Amino acid sequence: NSPSQITPDCLEVIFKYLKYDRSSLFSCLLVNRLWCRLVVHLIWRDPFFNMNSNKEPLFGIVQSYISCLPDTSKQNIIDEIINTDEKDEKDEKTFQQLQQQLQRQPLFNYIKYLQVFNSENFDIAFNEWHKKY
Repeated sequence: NSPSQITPDCLEVIFKYLKYDRSSLFSCLLVNRLWCRLVVHLIWRDPFFNMNSNKEPLFGIVQSYISCLPDTSKQNIIDEIINTDEKDEKDEKTFQQLQQQLQRQPLFNYIKYLQVFNSENFDIAFNEWHKKY
């Protein structure tokens, strides 16, 4: 380490002060791999914290968690969505898009970072995700 570099231990302390500033944490994710590795657990420990009217991040959170499931569980979700009564309203392109997204491997096993689970907010997030499909 050169004197101008901040050690990982110091970075962790700094990032903990930002744990409620999600915008800053998301920016830190993009700096480099070390920062990403140090910050990801802070973001995903309580992913539904401070939910607001912007539903777009909710979609991504649910999508990320589903991508961490075993392939059989992902296929069950796809099958369940395909077999709903509302399938006439959905187009084939949407289902292909869903299958492609669910087959992607996540960058992290986000589930292992979860420490705070708010079932009410999860319900809201899942319903937002399901509306698309």
